[in-house]
Amino acid sequence: MFRLLLLTGLVAWSAPMLACSCFGTATFCEATDTSWVEPDLVVLGVKLDELHYGMHVKLVQVLQGDAEAGDTLMVWGDNGALCRIYVGAWANGDTVLWGLHESDLMGNVIWNQQYPPDLEMVGDYHISVCGVYWLNYGNGQVTGPIADGLNSLPLAALPAYLQGCPSTGIEDGALSELTIRVEDGRLVVSLPGHGTLDRAELWSLDGRLLHRSGTPAPTQVLPLEQAAGCYLVRAWSGTRGLAQRVVTAR
Repeated sequence: MFRLLLLTGLVAWSAPMLACSCFGTATFCEATDTSWVEPDLVVLGVKLDELHYGMHVKLVQVLQGDAEAGDTLMVWGDNGALCRIYVGAWANGDTVLWGLHESDLMGNVIWNQQYPPDLEMVGDYHISVCGVYWLNYGNGQVTGPIADGLNSLPLAALPAYLQGCPSTGIEDGALSELTIRVEDGRLVVSLPGHGTLDRAELWSLDGRLLHRSGTPAPTQVLPLEQAAGCYLVRAWSGTRGLAQRVVTAR
């Protein structure tokens, strides 16, 4: 029998872990809109290497923000307890379009003991999981959920396009926490109050998409491939989204 542990407190693993529950957007365009948690930088960069739970990124082009091409940034990801993407989602040498926030230094506060303390510094950046803050890049094109119905665009056209992004219309507290339970080796995801979920996704913590459901319904079902593990569940209702980390165990 599967058991589900929602990470709402400290867990006796290799490090303390907390739940990641946050609002997010379904597209990059919405995430860069000023009515949302706008990134401080929008950059095309190359991942150089990893350091603990962070990565060095060399900037190729700066689309928004105070930085210059050729700069190398320290970008922090998830340490097991933060609402961020694991930097292992990208290989060294990958060229990616990122929306980066100035580091909130939360990795120094919610500390994973497998890493040295106080790694994050003023002037560093982090990559949030609470929305779509990165797009793939290749052959002059950015690809991914750019906007509703738009999944590919020449990089040269992106800055002008982002200036005209529609407002998200998201209000604080508009989407409650997800209700997640395990039934017959599957995660069943729903909203309190029987709201409709447009889709849900199951991600591994190293950044791999494991399953996506696509038909709007009050509940979304995500098959589990393994008996036990730690996952990230993301779900959307309209332009509103929420991410929540869960642990399943026998």
